[in-house]
Amino acid sequence: SKPAIPGTANYLPPEILELVFQYLPRRPPCHGFQRGSLLTECWSIVRVCRSWYGPATRAAYEAVSPQTYAATVKFSKALERGPHLQSLVKTLVLPTRGRRCPPTVTKLYLQIVDKLNVLEEVRVAVAIATVPFSGIAPVEEEGLPLELTNHRDTLTALCLHKFVSFAGPFDPAIAETFRNLQFLDLEGFRIDENAVFLDPLPPPLLQLRAVAFTYRNVAHMLDGWLITCPNLTGLRFRKTVLKNNMMTLKVLSHHKITHLSILSCICWQMHLPGFFSVAFSNVKRVELSTTTFVASWAQLPLALEHLRLEYTQRGAQDLITALDSYLKIAVVDAIFLSIETHFFWFEGSLVALCRKHSVKLEIDSTLLRHLSKRDLRPT
Repeated sequence: SKPAIPGTANYLPPEILELVFQYLPRRPPCHGFQRGSLLTECWSIVRVCRSWYGPATRAAYEAVSPQTYAATVKFSKALERGPHLQSLVKTLVLPTRGRRCPPTVTKLYLQIVDKLNVLEEVRVAVAIATVPFSGIAPVEEEGLPLELTNHRDTLTALCLHKFVSFAGPFDPAIAETFRNLQFLDLEGFRIDENAVFLDPLPPPLLQLRAVAFTYRNVAHMLDGWLITCPNLTGLRFRKTVLKNNMMTLKVLSHHKITHLSILSCICWQMHLPGFFSVAFSNVKRVELSTTTFVASWAQLPLALEHLRLEYTQRGAQDLITALDSYLKIAVVDAIFLSIETHFFWFEGSLVALCRKHSVKLEIDSTLLRHLSKRDLRPT
């Protein structure tokens, strides 16, 4: 083969290559996380040439989210063969399991987390149930004991899965251990409704900026603790039930929340427009399912920096009509539309509408672009 010409890709300095590799296709990051993992087909860049190996390896291992148990085993073996990889992983998302966590999975996950040195973002979709969370107890034969104290100084985002039960509003050790935690997702948590809350309240997480409640809404039980976190500005509710006790949340009435997400939620014995009139008093960034937006657009703030809509396949024309009505009375700097399904037939209408109202439009179709051609056929 001909010798490489100076100035071609394999002569670029590592710093430039690392910047270039940041633009490779990645999976969408978990909510609240900063990094998404590189798509599997892009991992071949590691083997292109010797000068690419270092920058490509750093890009590939910066965020890791194996999609299957077999892929997780393969990742664990790679860490064993290459100890230098252990300090590269900053974001770790391990695959979801069912209600029971087999001993082999428990052992594997523990080994992986123990090997890594500088984890900043962790999502393990099984119970995290040992020290430092002394107040957390796993359901018998379920869950995963996981030790994270080795990452107490680096961890900034943490997703704790279901099958965990709190005896009180929150374990004080979480604030003492993870002092730099900025995002916390309580996914499917159960808290005993009859529990006696700690007095005094657990110490606040001073760096905490956002809390998410997924599958199970326990915001009202943590309300007294949430208002003590001085930098908390974001709340997210996803695939959960909103009850009338949401109307009295102090964390909303104290006007601290500027970022609010309500996605795929069910309202039970709660007047959604009435809740919005309380919740949106100081909100500047809103994230809603399109069905929720269509039903309640008249209650939204009249000035927003950021409106993100999560689009489903239903009610496209209703969305266009509601959005047009809202933009006639409101000032919105930018609209972001997140899609997971085919919608190209009304994309032109949406673009024209935003141009008409001089609103910036950004369409996040990251997941859509990774679907097969069969999935993209019009329905």
